[in-house]
Amino acid sequence: MKIVLLALCLLFPLSAVAAGPGYTYGQGSVAHVDVDGVDNDTSFQLAAGLRVGSQLYVYGDYTRASLDTRLPGFPGDFLVADTTEIANLGMGYRMPISPVTDLNFEAGWIGSSGLLEPEPDSQSNDGVRVGMGVRSSVAPFVELGARAGYTHQGPTGDDYFVSGNVLLKMFGPAAINLEALSYAGDVNVFSAGLRIGF
Repeated sequence: MKIVLLALCLLFPLSAVAAGPGYTYGQGSVAHVDVDGVDNDTSFQLAAGLRVGSQLYVYGDYTRASLDTRLPGFPGDFLVADTTEIANLGMGYRMPISPVTDLNFEAGWIGSSGLLEPEPDSQSNDGVRVGMGVRSSVAPFVELGARAGYTHQGPTGDDYFVSGNVLLKMFGPAAINLEALSYAGDVNVFSAGLRIGF
């Protein structure tokens, strides 16, 4: 019991001085996309958010990945190159449940396109994306987040996703964001990026 009380006494001052989650930022990341049967080169992501009121914000992100799919053939396997681009744009609503913790709800557009080489034509899909999550500044320099949601894109149909991130605030407005995103369709994205908050 004494250990629990001591831990609470140590954590309370940290949460008391921690600022709440921020929603206005710009971010650049490198990412690794893991798809069953696919080798992935290093990909990149750009993301931004803008708080437009006390509880509303807009967000957007763009990911470009180069995938090399190994297909069986004769006399040996061969590679099919695929350049995939994914973009999200939407609006969110934040609901504070404590000075340092928010629930948030998002809805928006998701678009993707893929170019299979040597085929000259690309394929693109548009759809909707909804999600809900929680963000919490658990310490002055650490923010944790988790999210779950649903996407629907034309021929690709329905999919579900979960994600989690750790935001490590360094100096001034700069922070390192580490994130893992997993889709039910066996697609996993791992990224590390530099975020500048405003």
